Amino acid sequence: MSDHIGYGELLEKAMLSVAREALQFVQHNGLPHEHHFYITFLTQTKGIKIPDFLRQAHPDEMTIVLQNQFWNLVVSDSEFSVDLSFRGIRHTLVIPFESLMSFNDPSVQFSLQFNMTIMEEEYDNTNLKQVSDGDQSAEIISLDAFRKSKNKKRT
Repeated sequence: MSDHIGYGELLEKAMLSVAREALQFVQHNGLPHEHHFYITFLTQTKGIKIPDFLRQAHPDEMTIVLQNQFWNLVVSDSEFSVDLSFRGIRHTLVIPFESLMSFNDPSVQFSLQFNMTIMEEEYDNTNLKQVSDGDQSAEIISLDAFRKSKNKKRT
């Protein structure tokens, strides 16, 4: 049966709204307590503005950390910009929300995965992908793989 309503797209928009609102909170209030963000994005998305040396080092995707040293976080409906220090020099990064692959706050074990249509093309539904957040790592398992394994256990 075809999904004429587009639940996947609706879910993606809702999850991006959560990331946007979390960044807006930090823009206005700063990071509270131990909260910090790992944000992974596609570096070739239209509208991305990063220094050339970062694009060369990360031609497909890149993860940034917003924790102790970031400046000038500005969040709009379609993108956010932030100053980060690379090689001892501050650079402004502009990141459209449509480029996000993941948004994580390890302090509360919160994680969102985006652009699932891209991820589905790259990974078979039964494969596992390792994601590393510093000393922590997590396995991401597609729901289809979980359902298949649950069905096998029942028989």
